[in-house]
Amino acid sequence: MDYDRSDEVKAIDDTKAGIKGLVDSGIVEIPRIFIRPPHELAEELNMCKSTLQVPVVDLSGIEDENGRKKIVNEIREACKKWGNSN
Repeated sequence: MDYDRSDEVKAIDDTKAGIKGLVDSGIVEIPRIFIRPPHELAEELNMCKSTLQVPVVDLSGIEDENGRKKIVNEIREACKKWGNSN
């Protein structure tokens, strides 16, 4: 039997219960629409490994006023680069 993802998505959408409805129904297996093929996961993992660079801020010296100013600036720059500049 061929798998038709669109039919499964429609069936879940038609219940109007969403994920909570699935959980409440007592399902024991994750529906196939939520399972990604291994090759997709491997591709995404490889992409993340090659492009993701998480900023690291050394907090040693935060007790010192000059050190604190430097650390605050580093955190500010990290937030700007990562999209949280508020």
